[in-house]
Amino acid sequence: MTRLDWSTRGSRSYEMGVDRGVLYTSGNYGVAWPGLISISENPSGGEARPFYLDGVKYLNLASAEEYEATINALGCPAEFLVCDGVVSIHNGLFATQQRRRQFNLSYRTLVGDDLSGFPGEYKIHLVYN
Repeated sequence: MTRLDWSTRGSRSYEMGVDRGVLYTSGNYGVAWPGLISISENPSGGEARPFYLDGVKYLNLASAEEYEATINALGCPAEFLVCDGVVSIHNGLFATQQRRRQFNLSYRTLVGDDLSGFPGEYKIHLVYN
């Protein structure tokens, strides 16, 4: 009989921490985003939609999946305010709930495993549109 083993050395890996965030707005160079705490990815959609003919399922189509993410940070660069719908009207006067602009973002996370601990390898994440 085959025996299952959940503690095989080298089979566990992990990803942790968020740092080195860079914000890209349209027509501008990348801007450093210090103070990132976490970024949670939450895709939505992708549900199956069955089609029946005379009570027999003949087709199963998946809907389009939408990407969503939540950014938690201690602060944000000034360039991000227009992406969040905040527009400066006059010196010190801001209008909120305006049309949001698209932006791109990149950040990195630390990747390790149960053998080497912290090897210093990083995974770079690219978020666009």
